Amino acid sequence: MKIELAPGETLVVSLKESDGEFTIKFGEDAVTVEADMPDTQGRTGVIYEEVFRPPEDLSGFTDVRSPTWASKPGGFVLYPADKAKFLACLSRHAPLAVTAESIKDETTHIDLGYDSMDIQDVILDLEETFNISLPDGDPFDSVLELENKVAERLLNADR
Repeated sequence: MKIELAPGETLVVSLKESDGEFTIKFGEDAVTVEADMPDTQGRTGVIYEEVFRPPEDLSGFTDVRSPTWASKPGGFVLYPADKAKFLACLSRHAPLAVTAESIKDETTHIDLGYDSMDIQDVILDLEETFNISLPDGDPFDSVLELENKVAERLLNADR
């Protein structure tokens, strides 16, 4: 079965013998998939989002060639949708009660309570989430440093 959505349209998919529904929204700038019941990873709400163009406010950005990253003086940074995925990876593996909202650019792996195994788990999660390769066992001095590494790998993957 093939269903085509035009921008602004929404599709609700119900699975037979299931109480859950998936809502697919095709907006002007993005496609999102929302689940009203937990998926296999326990997520509800927006479980997938693909943004088609960069955010409107690109002040301070010097290089914009990708939907996922841009460069600023001092390094590369991720756009908000991918930054949220990045922070979710970090908070998912923190042994302390850390939320994505509490992680700042200057936060270190020590602040997050990571041991060497946690760092490896984060690196593997980031590689899987962003389909990139990062150096093994490379502790980061700050979250911003790790974000720069991820965004730089995305840059190289875009070429």
